Amino acid sequence: MRAFCLGLMFVALSLAGCDMGAERSGDVLRAGEKIDAPFLEAYAQRMAGEKEYAGGLTPELVLERVQNMDALIAEGRDQGLSELPQFRQAVHQFKGELLMRALQPDLVPEIPRDMVTDEEVRAFFDANKEIYSLPDLYTATLLVAHEKARLEEMDDPREWETSRGEEVELRTVQRRPLSALSAPWREELLKMEEGEISPVLSHEDQWVRIRLDGVERERLQDFEARKEFIRNDLIFSRYRALWQEAYSKLREKHGVIIDDAVAEAFKADFVNPLQEEGEDDET
Repeated sequence: MRAFCLGLMFVALSLAGCDMGAERSGDVLRAGEKIDAPFLEAYAQRMAGEKEYAGGLTPELVLERVQNMDALIAEGRDQGLSELPQFRQAVHQFKGELLMRALQPDLVPEIPRDMVTDEEVRAFFDANKEIYSLPDLYTATLLVAHEKARLEEMDDPREWETSRGEEVELRTVQRRPLSALSAPWREELLKMEEGEISPVLSHEDQWVRIRLDGVERERLQDFEARKEFIRNDLIFSRYRALWQEAYSKLREKHGVIIDDAVAEAFKADFVNPLQEEGEDDET
């Protein structure tokens, strides 16, 4: 289905500017879109940006392209493709995104980058530290042995430094994020306080006990090094707020609503496609 939807999106993009209704007059297919000189000129401008026509563009090529597209539209209509929800969604989204770019100067004023001060960027950073946090770094000592019983009796951390030998190996983990450690280790470390020792855990064909030596917490990205990226985030957040305001006004102006029954049915039956994809990937 995903490939099918992508294919429909490609068709929708290819048919930009065309309508889905072509008409027959006698034995001649008349295009459903109003074909006039400005429309053909706009097609020529679009085609001029395609590599296929880098060698040159003629009026005949433009006329042929427009007729080819209308022929595809007519065939899609005859086969009922234009009524598929995936197709209607692709056309709807493309029109919306096209008009969003065209209407942006009227709906959302430009935010000049040089008008956003360093003080504003710093304030945004301080107010959104969760965005710019870095993972905690763990430092630990590992006691590794082939015999599980040998580690079970070693509960005193003071013994570790003097217990190294052929039977027991001492290793260190220096400033590593939890994501770099195996899942069983992560689970134990999250429950431990500094200085505590884990139960005996399996480790490949050996056994291990972990002593948590330290955790570096509340780490943040360096503000000065990331300042321009943070400025981008601030500008984006302001654009997002302006667009939300603009959308709200447009919906009110044009009375845009979705029927309550349709909306409630959709919410009741909704299954998150992202979760479905994740489940498929795991299997």
